[in-house]
Amino acid sequence: MGQSPKGEDCNLNGIGIPLLNGPTEFGTSYPTPVQYTTDPKKRAKKGDLLFCVRGSTVGRMNWADREYAIGRGLASISPKYIGEEHYIKALVDYNLPHILNIATGSTFPNVSKDTLIQLDVLIAPREERINISKLGLAE
Repeated sequence: MGQSPKGEDCNLNGIGIPLLNGPTEFGTSYPTPVQYTTDPKKRAKKGDLLFCVRGSTVGRMNWADREYAIGRGLASISPKYIGEEHYIKALVDYNLPHILNIATGSTFPNVSKDTLIQLDVLIAPREERINISKLGLAE
């Protein structure tokens, strides 16, 4: 789960690490950052699934094509094993209706870290996870 840096640690001049606060920076697959921070509180690694956790954009996703600082509106989801990134996305896609249904807050939906961690999912055997990830690469 993300954590926003202080305003004085943010800039638009490209100084520090790119900062993502939500889906406004999202592209078709990868974000285009406009803000940077010299004091990242939480980071997403290259290959992580970036998942919107706040407001009307809950559930929107993008891929981290490099390391990013992430603000409160995002979570980064990492696979346990390299090569299973698209399997993780498939799990999230499949469970997205349930995630959206249990998002708390009637006016301002919010997905908590516990909601994501406690998600009951079927973990396929490793070979299947890799095959599913390979299918995702073809998208």
